[in-house]
Amino acid sequence: MGCAMLVTLMLLTNNAAPAQPTLQLVQRTPLPYFKNLTALEYHDKTVMAIGNDATRIMLLSRQHKMLDTLQLFDYKNKPDKSPPAGGIQATAVVTLENKSVLLIMGSGQPRADKSDIWLFPLQTRHFSEVYIPSFAIPDFFKRMQKAGVKEINIEGAAAIGKRMVLANSATARSKDNFLVVTEFDFWTNSLQVGLHLSKLDLDDPSMTVSGLEYDKQQDVLLFSATATDNSNATAGSQPKIGVILSASKRMNERSIRPDFLFSVATVVPEAGNQALRSICLEDDQAEKGSSMLHLCATDSGGKCYIYKLSIKWN
Repeated sequence: MGCAMLVTLMLLTNNAAPAQPTLQLVQRTPLPYFKNLTALEYHDKTVMAIGNDATRIMLLSRQHKMLDTLQLFDYKNKPDKSPPAGGIQATAVVTLENKSVLLIMGSGQPRADKSDIWLFPLQTRHFSEVYIPSFAIPDFFKRMQKAGVKEINIEGAAAIGKRMVLANSATARSKDNFLVVTEFDFWTNSLQVGLHLSKLDLDDPSMTVSGLEYDKQQDVLLFSATATDNSNATAGSQPKIGVILSASKRMNERSIRPDFLFSVATVVPEAGNQALRSICLEDDQAEKGSSMLHLCATDSGGKCYIYKLSIKWN
C-alpha cells in the first residue's frame, strides 16, 4: 500500500463520525396521581419526581413503584418556605461538603417574595428541623441578559466537574436555547463567577429544551426537548433527546450542535404528542457501554408518564 493511500485511510479513520447510539424502551409507566410534573432526579437507587408547585418529593423505585415521599414545603405551617420564583423547573443532585444536596431552581421569573434557588440536604428524610439554604440571584440573571439571553427561562441544570450548566429554554418571545456555563457554587457569588453562553444549534426553531443530565462515565451531556406550541404549554410534538459528546471539552464553544438528536416517538409511539419535562440518569446501574435514562412527559390533558430508556453507545 502506498504512503499516500495509507495517510488517506488514517485521516478517514481519525475523522470518522461517531457511531449512532441505539435507543430502547425498557418501561412505560403512567402516573395518574401526578399533576404538572416538571423534574426528575436519581439518588440512592430511587427516582425523585417533583411537580412545579410540589410540597413533597415522590420517591419511586427504578421500576417506578411508589416508595415514599419527602417533605419539601409546608405552606400552612411554614409560610416562609415556598417554591422558587416561577415554580420548580430545574433540579440537580450535587455534592456540597461531601454531602448530597438537591439543588432546585425556579425559572428565573421575577417575583420579589420568592427565592431562586433552594438546597435540600438528602441525608435525611425529615426536613422540617433541618436548615435549608435559599438564595436569590437577580444579579446573575441580569448578567445573563447582558450576555445575550433575551428572556430568563431556566428549565434544566447539571454539574460537569467544577462547573454548573443551566439550560435557558426558548420562549414565544425568544426562540434561542442556551447553555449557561458557570462555576459550581454560582449562587454564593453571582456577581463575580464566570459566565459563558453557548447557543444550542437545533434544526427546529420551535424546539424548547426542558432538562439536562450529565453522564460522567461517557462524558456526555443529555437534554430533553420538545417542539411546542408556546400558546399552549401542554401541547407537545416531536419530543427529542439530544446528545452532546465530549461535553466537558465543549462547554466553552459559542455555539453547540448536538451530535445526535433522537426522536422519542421512534421507541415510544404514544409520546409523539407529549411534551418532555425532564430527564435523569441512573448513575449507579449502567452497564459498560450503556446508560439508563428516565424521562417524564405530559400529554395535552395534563396526564403524566415516565419512560425508562436505555442508550447503548455503539
